Amino acid sequence: MRHQLWLAADIGGGMSRRAAFVQVAKATGKAPAAAETSARLPECLRHLWDWFITLLPVYAAEEGAVRPSQLADDITACFGLRATGFEIGLFLDLLELWRAQSRPE
Repeated sequence: MRHQLWLAADIGGGMSRRAAFVQVAKATGKAPAAAETSARLPECLRHLWDWFITLLPVYAAEEGAVRPSQLADDITACFGLRATGFEIGLFLDLLELWRAQSRPE
């Protein structure tokens, strides 16, 4: 999961590392080595990762705890789906991991 967060990080200009690797692969015909080590998420979690990547710009700017009810409302508004309590918990865990990864060392 840490590698997925690393790939999703903004490297400037609103571009993620993953998007930069895609551009390099298109230009050179070969994927960079860092992109090749990416583990695939199980199909049953891909929707959660999509939610996370889509909503990250909103929640990354906020400090402190995220209210689960607000997160559930945002998921419903953006995706037309009702998140389960388990999915909300996983999203919040991902957000905490992302925040920990983003803190300066």
